[in-house]
Amino acid sequence: METRPVEGGVLWELRGDLDIQTVELARAQLDVIEAEPPPLLIIDLSGLSFMDSTGLGLVAAAHMRATGQRRRCVVVRPRAPVDQAFSLTGLADVFETVRSVDEIYGP
Repeated sequence: METRPVEGGVLWELRGDLDIQTVELARAQLDVIEAEPPPLLIIDLSGLSFMDSTGLGLVAAAHMRATGQRRRCVVVRPRAPVDQAFSLTGLADVFETVRSVDEIYGP
């Protein structure tokens, strides 16, 4: 898990597993990000190899807080097979999603 500033906000890159064993570490990192809420939060899930319901819940809660505060939250979709779970839950249809960070800023 890594964060870095990007134009207009923060990029939060998640790698490996986001599950019941790692969600507290991820939540702590998200708390630091949200202490001074960025206008744009990019949650990059493309580096995940596994995500369970606790990980999905964390991402969904971050997205809901951002949109509730009229901030933009963009999710970089995970790779297959994690993307399949992401799509089956319907979250892919609710969130603003892209396939890569480059899509956010355009050509």
